[in-house]
Amino acid sequence: MITIIFFVIINHILSSKSHDEKITEVYKDEETKISSSIREHMGLLLVTILLYIAYLYASLVYNMDQIYWILLLLFIGVSLSKIIYGERKANQKDPIRLLVFYVIACAFIFVRYLVLDYPILSILKGSIILGILLIFLVLGIKWLQRKQNSDN
Repeated sequence: MITIIFFVIINHILSSKSHDEKITEVYKDEETKISSSIREHMGLLLVTILLYIAYLYASLVYNMDQIYWILLLLFIGVSLSKIIYGERKANQKDPIRLLVFYVIACAFIFVRYLVLDYPILSILKGSIILGILLIFLVLGIKWLQRKQNSDN
């Protein structure tokens, strides 16, 4: 299993484009939806999910301190942001992607809390409050973008 993960990581590194190729590449008639970004980074998504499952399994079986897993959790966060936001500037300015990232990150956190038998009620309340604030933020950004576009 570990060799498969290393193979997928090495394959992803070798197949990724250089910075200059990403800048000079023209994106004509190409989807800018989140689903196209997910399809583009499917290998990274599979590696992320497999590492997350291995993390949960090791946490249950070996009863390790959770502080040692902070690097893995950071990798999961960075890979999720790359999957959701992609590499194009236009995708990174889309505020809806922030909500999608938040929902997926919350799902990862809730699964972790459920599997490790941590109390979930307090984290659920906090995530709902933060989610409502993010919705208002995204609506405000969208309103400002429409206002700015109508002025031009």
